[in-house]
Amino acid sequence: MAAYTPWITQQYLKTITPISTNIDVNEIANHIETATYINIRELLGKNLYEDINTKFVSGTFSAIETELFDILKQTLAYRATWLAIPFLGIKIRSKGVVRLNDEFAQSVSLDDMKYLRNELNNRAEYFENRVQEFLCQFSVDFPLYTNDTNPRNQIYPNFNNPYDSDIYIDTRDRENIRRNRYLYGPNGSQPGNTY
Repeated sequence: MAAYTPWITQQYLKTITPISTNIDVNEIANHIETATYINIRELLGKNLYEDINTKFVSGTFSAIETELFDILKQTLAYRATWLAIPFLGIKIRSKGVVRLNDEFAQSVSLDDMKYLRNELNNRAEYFENRVQEFLCQFSVDFPLYTNDTNPRNQIYPNFNNPYDSDIYIDTRDRENIRRNRYLYGPNGSQPGNTY
């Protein structure tokens, strides 16, 4: 695997997300690579992810790829921040796991942290949904999204709708859900599965 090149900068994180301007952004920047591999690569699938990454490194995006990349950057910013939240105030040190405490800062409760993570997750899911809709709308321009060029070592895109509201709607069609999971796997990613 080639060396990782981050798609977003620390300044971009401060501009897009609700991160305080006086925070050490390195605390969050360390999570950009993790969010890229856990969320972005699964969202796009390995083939399209590698294609976009290669074009990013070489600076050879087309206009439509630039439009997609702008949405991906927002997704990545919120996902990296979402991943970093639990580790900002709690650190693993030589003395064990410690909570950092500033003399003028007050630690938030676990419920407050969960609320913040939930809000960041909602924003990330919104942009993930926009990426999927964009790729479906312009599928001719992104054939690697569903193309099964190398069935070995392939990470297929997750075709599930990532955006989820807090309202529960009971689905009575459980047999259909079970059948679809059997046919398409837990994330609906069947090789060659198209919209």
